[in-house]
Amino acid sequence: MAVLWILLLAVGLYLLLGLLYRRFWNKGLRAQLTFTQEYGVEGQESTLREVVENDKLLPLPAVEISFHMDKGLQFSQGDNSSVSDATYRRDIFALGPRQRITRSLDFVCGRRGYYRIDEAGLLARDLAMSQQFLIAFPQNTSFYVLPRPVDAQRIAIPFSQLMGSVISKKRVYDDPLEFAGLRGYSRDDPMKYIYWKATAREGELLVNLHESTLSQTVTLLVDMEGKGVQQADVLNEEGVRVAASLCRGLLSAGIQVEVYSNGTDVLTGKPLAVGRVAGAGSVLSLQKKFACLQAGNGLPPIQSFFPAPGEGEGRLLVLISRSQREDLCQDLAAWAGKRPCLHIVPYLAEHPDLPEPGGLRRLWWQA
Repeated sequence: MAVLWILLLAVGLYLLLGLLYRRFWNKGLRAQLTFTQEYGVEGQESTLREVVENDKLLPLPAVEISFHMDKGLQFSQGDNSSVSDATYRRDIFALGPRQRITRSLDFVCGRRGYYRIDEAGLLARDLAMSQQFLIAFPQNTSFYVLPRPVDAQRIAIPFSQLMGSVISKKRVYDDPLEFAGLRGYSRDDPMKYIYWKATAREGELLVNLHESTLSQTVTLLVDMEGKGVQQADVLNEEGVRVAASLCRGLLSAGIQVEVYSNGTDVLTGKPLAVGRVAGAGSVLSLQKKFACLQAGNGLPPIQSFFPAPGEGEGRLLVLISRSQREDLCQDLAAWAGKRPCLHIVPYLAEHPDLPEPGGLRRLWWQA
């Protein structure tokens, strides 16, 4: 008889627990995913924080939280991740009454881009492990992977060419009373502009940067045509790195920059368009724009983003494109005419010798 009562009590307890879990399993249950930083740079490490809380007396012996995102973020805990076109992550927690658990998931910024987690799925089991329950928690966390800076010595070549064009173009308008900063000495600079005190401190010739230089604008065009072919993907990515590094140098030197691309801004769904920005304070926001830039197939030709003839005065045009199509070269030469223009061509192996008509300069950039 005693055995029967024990069995009845066990069955009753089991049914009661089942009822309690069905009714209250998700009460006080919370799950939150948060990137610990707003952005990182290609190749750097960062962290995603998982927080799961059970704010009730009913324990949850097995809770699995899952989410997915683009595989460009490479998580180090590979046992809990599966990677195909995206990364699928699953982590298991055991939550006692009124317990909160925080875990940090380290990852490497494997690829430039904009990453977002919109939802985390949560699967929980009861104390007898006989029932499972599902719920989805909306998330709102995002992360930018900025382009990796290119080698400083290599970017100095196009940067010095652009600075030389800016300086020579506006030399006649320099106001010696308007001092705006310092830059490296160019052989075209008059000796009177050398800032000897800073030169002695830094160990290199430095000259005053005047406000006339700040009035100049560099128009940067980034061609993102081609996606899904390894060579195109590699060269497009290198082109974005060059563009981002060039913008950083120009803005830090006080030069206004505007950026246009036939590639898509993932946040707007439209071709990237950044009007004139100036100052070192604009560097980060522009780097984030480059993080959001996507390549594609069948994009509008980059020539359609050239400034209109009447808008080209006072601008220096920089085109970054792996393309060597005849129509692009002809259109670029026609636009250059008497205006300074630089064509940076990323390439992998050998490159052909192409003419440089008018004010066009061409720089071959090996990826």
